Amino acid sequence: MAIVSNAGGFAVVSSDAVADQPELSMASFTRETLDHLASELPSEANIYNPVDVLGDARLERYRLSIEAMLADENVDAIVVIMAPVGTAAVANIAQYIADLGDRLTKPLVTCLMGG
Repeated sequence: MAIVSNAGGFAVVSSDAVADQPELSMASFTRETLDHLASELPSEANIYNPVDVLGDARLERYRLSIEAMLADENVDAIVVIMAPVGTAAVANIAQYIADLGDRLTKPLVTCLMGG
């Protein structure tokens, strides 16, 4: 499982919950995925699973991360978490995820928190 979030705390709590389930495990990204995330995300972002795209993340950071996870052979499922912050365009990100539709090759779960 791979997790992407704009809030490191939520990502860590979620990865801890995955670790508590014997039938689940956190994915180890391929070198290609890590290199892609490192080249596209800000240097302050965490590129390892769980991915923290930082609090000021907009659609592009989420899109890059989700696309990389979809392409990664080590990822079986994706959890997308979005905490409410002033810079986040929640509607845009939610629409992007909804528009993935038939392109999804893996389960994708979202948690778009209210604020």
